[in-house]
Amino acid sequence: MSNWVSKSIDTKLGGLGRFLPYWKQHDSNGALIMDTTPLDLEHLFQQLGLPSDAKAIELFIRKHTITKGLLIHQAGFWTISQQHFLAEALAEDAQWSDLIDHLDTLLRK
Repeated sequence: MSNWVSKSIDTKLGGLGRFLPYWKQHDSNGALIMDTTPLDLEHLFQQLGLPSDAKAIELFIRKHTITKGLLIHQAGFWTISQQHFLAEALAEDAQWSDLIDHLDTLLRK
């Protein structure tokens, strides 16, 4: 997949394109512009559609564990769209991949 998401690709993905952190936003002329979302746990949790304040993130990490042998996106506590986002971001070595790796470490306690 290229490093941008068109509206037609987003439609084919059932709206999941909003989870892909690439050249996906459009300016008033319809041109693609780069997504400049800050890369931190707060914004990763927002991308995942989860509560993203510090207490919510801490609680999530305390309540969830990834067992040995599973990849982060295979953990049973993710929704289908979250699984797709995590797997695709890692496969594409996207801008979120380092942060997803960090979250993976935190979830393996």
